[in-house]
Parts: sequence; structure tokens; C-alpha cells
Amino acid sequence: METIICEKGKKLPSPNAVHDVLKAFESEEKEMFFVFYLNSRHEVNNAEIEFIGGWNKQLIDCKPVLKKALLNNSISVIVAHNHPSGSLTPSNADIKTTKKLQEALGLLDIELNDHLIFSTNGFHSMKENFLL
Repeated sequence: METIICEKGKKLPSPNAVHDVLKAFESEEKEMFFVFYLNSRHEVNNAEIEFIGGWNKQLIDCKPVLKKALLNNSISVIVAHNHPSGSLTPSNADIKTTKKLQEALGLLDIELNDHLIFSTNGFHSMKENFLL
């Protein structure tokens, strides 16, 4: 059964709006990586749990994200993942993966709008913290 993350057509104008959608997943015990595919009006065309990792890490493969961004006619993408530990600090791997995804999407003229890290302690926006 497919988990509905966010209804199609919903606007996500801010990191707070994205976090509001993801609050239902704050207490997950494994890392989960979410992707919001946005149209030219910054409305959600599709939103998915793209990867589920282990207890303390996940491996992100950019290829499925790129493919789905193209299939969804995305102008931009927002990604997010939870930290079951509660920490909101991005790891070096989080930053490296974000830069890699940003570069790959950029080659397709698709913007990586933000990467949120969230937990029961709130959220961290890489864009608001100048890591994007």
C-alpha cells in the first residue's frame, strides 16, 4: 500500500509548510528520505518516500530522483529526511549528498529548492542555513 505524503496541488511555500507535512513521520525509527516534486507554480505534482535506511544511516541514489523529477515535469524539488537520533545537525554525508543531488538536478535545469532534516526536536533547513 502506498503511503500518501502530501496531496497533489498543495503549495509548499516555506520550510515550515514542508515540516508540517512531515510531522507524522517524526518518530520513525529508521531514516526515511522524502522527495517533493514541484511544478512551475510550486505546487506538489508528486511526493514520495524515496528511500528507507537503517537505524542511523541511509544511502541515497540520485538516479531515481532525477528520473522521477523528469517524469513529473518538475521545475524544482524539495527533499527531506528524518534523524531518528533527534539531532538536527546535518552530517558531512548529508551535506555531500545534498550538493551531489543539487548538481545532478541542475544539469537538468531543475532546482533543488531545499533539504530539510527533521526530528521530534523540529527541523533544519539547509537553504535557510546557507548550505544550498
